[in-house]
Amino acid sequence: MPGRPNRAVAITLGLIAGGAAVAVGVPLSTGLTMSSSPVAAAATGSSSPGSSGGASAQSPAATANAAPPASIPSPAVAGATIPSATMVAPSAAPSTSQLPATEAGPTGLPTTGAAAGELVTTGGPTPAATTAALAATVVKPVLPVRAGSVGADVTAVQQRLSWLGYRIKDTELATATFGRTTQQAVKSFQGKWSQRATGVVSKPTWAELKRKSGTVGSLPAACTSVRAALCVDKDQKVLRWVRDGVVALTVDTRFGPEYSAALRTREGIFTVYRKSRDHVSSKYHTSMPFAMFFSGGQAVHYSPYFARDGYAGNSHGCVNVRDYQAIKKLFDRVAIGTRVVIYQS
Repeated sequence: MPGRPNRAVAITLGLIAGGAAVAVGVPLSTGLTMSSSPVAAAATGSSSPGSSGGASAQSPAATANAAPPASIPSPAVAGATIPSATMVAPSAAPSTSQLPATEAGPTGLPTTGAAAGELVTTGGPTPAATTAALAATVVKPVLPVRAGSVGADVTAVQQRLSWLGYRIKDTELATATFGRTTQQAVKSFQGKWSQRATGVVSKPTWAELKRKSGTVGSLPAACTSVRAALCVDKDQKVLRWVRDGVVALTVDTRFGPEYSAALRTREGIFTVYRKSRDHVSSKYHTSMPFAMFFSGGQAVHYSPYFARDGYAGNSHGCVNVRDYQAIKKLFDRVAIGTRVVIYQS
């Protein structure tokens, strides 16, 4: 559902994808165990009309090709658990303007692979470099780390920022240099988490960065065990588009308030059961562009309020995205039936 107007600062990142169709939402369990696994890229999307569970109504402009389900997927089923987590390569966030070519969704239809170099990341290790990259993240940097710093301390910071979706130039990553894009990433991170945006990694900033990034490369197995998934981490406030176990895109997100049972964004394993390109909520009378419904009236969609006001406000339960170009391209690649995993890391 759309977010209310407010003010604040924020960032844009996140991505994931999933394949197999799931009829109902399945809640995530706590205490996920870790294992290692490869990583991935994108899928197709078609639109379909239908009810949004009474929470919102489709505008006349909405497009649809896939038939709606017989019934709206129910909220998460109490007591169910999800598989253990997997480890993926902590590569830098890929360019939001260059997603892989359209591929089949969870139905296993033939795919059209992306042309060589079409999915271009802005830096960071490849899946083959996962072990080395993860090792770098355990380094405790000598603080402060700031513009002009070089070496392992910088790498430790860059790896965690990259995992959270912040884009850092290849040259800075390759040379472990705290350059302009690393500094901007630090400022963006600080702004997102209500710190003074100095661009300097002080003790408070490092502590928050370490806490928010957690185990770099770790995702629930539910996100990597299918061909494509939208993997949404409510703690990190990002959505990752995962293809074949690889994070292809990461974007900033915001959710419904945790204090409200009625507006809280549901956690669990769901599937995209309806898409509406130009959706308008009948309940809140606000636009919900590129809506991908996964549980009743809750959907992943672009929010102009989030883009304008940042984290000062909340959604009404939906997963808000503020990067217009990223969600626009993602909408065209996510197929009906794509898995959606919403959890707290």
